Amino acid sequence: MKKIKIILISALVLTTAAATQAIAGGRHENAIRPRGKAITAVHQYFPAASDVVLNENGNYVMAKFTLGHDPVRATFDSRGNLINSFRTVRESQLPMDVYLRLNSSYGTDKVTNVVECSDLDTHFYVITLESNTQWIKLKTDGDGGFITVQKFDKA
Repeated sequence: MKKIKIILISALVLTTAAATQAIAGGRHENAIRPRGKAITAVHQYFPAASDVVLNENGNYVMAKFTLGHDPVRATFDSRGNLINSFRTVRESQLPMDVYLRLNSSYGTDKVTNVVECSDLDTHFYVITLESNTQWIKLKTDGDGGFITVQKFDKA
């Protein structure tokens, strides 16, 4: 069961990274003006969303927008239903128990990125750390711990 979860998480992280690069990398050939069901859905789920950019991807619409000061990416189906969302947050915005465990276990490592991931059934954080010798990508689990998703040694 744990192997299946790790495979699914890895696939989610890779898909998210590819989608983020496509949206943030300046490739807006599929960009559409905010309108119709997609823009209605964005403002229904995220009333304070601003700077909304929509990209169609088959039967899905990827929305990139700002919520407060946080960048958010969300995926909607063709009916405007929210599939998932990813919000880049600061380390200080982590839930207190996650923040304390992170500092207890990885206190000497620098937090370089925190992404809050949500869908209808799950809610977790992907945290990227940098030490003197490597980068580590962690995912919070439902039991209050961390799962190592990736490790990269520095050259």
